[in-house]
Amino acid sequence: RKVKMIEFLQKTLLQDTTGAVQRRLKRIESLKRNKPIGWLDETSNIYRNAIYDGQGILEELTLGPIIHNFGYHLMDRKDYVQGLSFLKESLDTLRESLLSMKDRTKEEDILKAKNECALILQNLAALHSVIGNYEMAEEEAMESLGIFRELIDKDEDYSHGIAALLNSLAGIHVKMRKFDTVEKEYNEAISIYSKLSDEKPTEYLYKFVESITSLALFYNLIGKLDESIEAYEQAMPYLEFLSEKNFDDFAPQQVIAIINYASALQDNNTLDEAEKLLRETI
Repeated sequence: RKVKMIEFLQKTLLQDTTGAVQRRLKRIESLKRNKPIGWLDETSNIYRNAIYDGQGILEELTLGPIIHNFGYHLMDRKDYVQGLSFLKESLDTLRESLLSMKDRTKEEDILKAKNECALILQNLAALHSVIGNYEMAEEEAMESLGIFRELIDKDEDYSHGIAALLNSLAGIHVKMRKFDTVEKEYNEAISIYSKLSDEKPTEYLYKFVESITSLALFYNLIGKLDESIEAYEQAMPYLEFLSEKNFDDFAPQQVIAIINYASALQDNNTLDEAEKLLRETI
């Protein structure tokens, strides 16, 4: 009888704690949506309390993403030291979860854990790139890309993760001046986003265009001016379309792309075209 009572109390405690954590997460969603005064600090405090409540109670597969989201929140606030700490903790938590999974574990849970690990590594790569540790950023981006390539064999929906990592990796390699693979990385990302934007233009069209303009900028950097101009010409109609749909979000990106396009034209000694482009934009 006492054993049953202990089991009942343990179950009750687990349910109460899980419910408390879920309520905290819903409060965070509300804060992010409404952004009241002081919402960033309050969000940080709620994350800390949710993680504290969940430790030793929640499964790693549930707790890991919460720690990850807090790390990303801190990274977004430019608190890179604390952000790095919590991102690493979330990665360790998810890796422990994967190690503890048995043959009877649902494949859905395994894929979820691997996807979360890939996303954490992607954010770690972004953070290390921001602080100038490009070697570590490259290592993390490569590992994340490897996981996404493994996942896509199970579900093609993970292709967007591959495209995002290829873009990130290309950017890291440009900063490291490892130019050999950059064109291939951008082109593969463009190919994936082209397909995704046909299926879900609202979600992926800008990613497609962003990849093209990044490649154009890279071509200009290495002196492939004709290829740079060609890439900008490909991107311009899409940027115009996006700016017409949502001026506030996409017009600044369109202007930046036009300025860079004009620079490529100027470097290619097509000064009249560069002047005409800038005058029409003004």
